[in-house]
Amino acid sequence: MDDRPKKVRAFEDELEAALRGRRYRNELDLLKACLEDGFRGTHARRVLTKLKREGVIAADFRVPQVKRRLDPRPIKYLLPAGTPP
Repeated sequence: MDDRPKKVRAFEDELEAALRGRRYRNELDLLKACLEDGFRGTHARRVLTKLKREGVIAADFRVPQVKRRLDPRPIKYLLPAGTPP
């Protein structure tokens, strides 16, 4: 059973849809989206791991880091936008 709070699950679903829609170019865009929704960058880990494993994205980070804000790492999209899960 999924014991994560409903708010976290909703955030993860929204984040996954945004990444599948190619909304973020890099780590900084992703981090800003997390913070704007009231989450830390660590909350993106589960979604990033899932999409990397499915071959949707490639990124050199597991969690977006604040310390990389001046030199953010890119998110590479491996599938066309809107590809169904």
